[in-house]
Amino acid sequence: MTNLIKALNLQGAPEFDYLMVFKRVTGEGDYEGIFSLSDSSDLGNMAKLAWHDIDESQSFESELIEPIVFEDRELGYLRALHQREDVYSPSSRAEFSPLVRQLASLFLSAEGDDYRRSMERNIRIFEWLVDVQAIAPKKINWLGIYFHSDFFGEDRGDLLLGPFIGSPTDHVRIGLDEGLCGLALSEERAVQIDDVRENSRHIACSLATRSELIVPLKDESGEFIAELDLDSDSLAAFDARLCKRIEAECESFHELL
Repeated sequence: MTNLIKALNLQGAPEFDYLMVFKRVTGEGDYEGIFSLSDSSDLGNMAKLAWHDIDESQSFESELIEPIVFEDRELGYLRALHQREDVYSPSSRAEFSPLVRQLASLFLSAEGDDYRRSMERNIRIFEWLVDVQAIAPKKINWLGIYFHSDFFGEDRGDLLLGPFIGSPTDHVRIGLDEGLCGLALSEERAVQIDDVRENSRHIACSLATRSELIVPLKDESGEFIAELDLDSDSLAAFDARLCKRIEAECESFHELL
């Protein structure tokens, strides 16, 4: 799960001795531990987590609990623990917010799906995004997967944001008739824009974004079910050579599902 750590918005988060993530598994408020990180100074130490899987020999004096919410639905919660007193303040919630909003996409699943299988799929996608960003890390400042909402059993005819790397965006849903993302999937073709400020269809997730590449993604049957959206703070970041390399990487996306 090392690549998942690289994907998560941890750098601006407050320090912790244990950071635990729990998934809501029933409507009655039952939760299951998903994973934990120990020691924010050594983010390489991640482990799968069992309920209350904490070293009881340690004494924790500070605790913060933050719900993980998507569109008013509580999906789980994050629990941060520290051995020192008074580590967390009201501002700590805002500092954890980018991570919490990113974790919401980790828990997305269709109603009736096995949530463990869905979460494992989303972890694979997060790790795949890390590999894609590594193709051109200085050019790719944000990237994420927009799924056709049909993939999650919804009949809304729009796009739903799944796993992403970078700052959170308010555009978690985009209509198929809206923006460049809607254009790419509705026409089932890659869309590459050198200067988004010159394109009236661009929906700004970040004012720093200058160029964009969107590549539709297929499932194992060859049906387009999602798209990879990549933003760059540089003009004309996605030249023909880089586009070809990223599109080649997208050919294997169906293996993650």
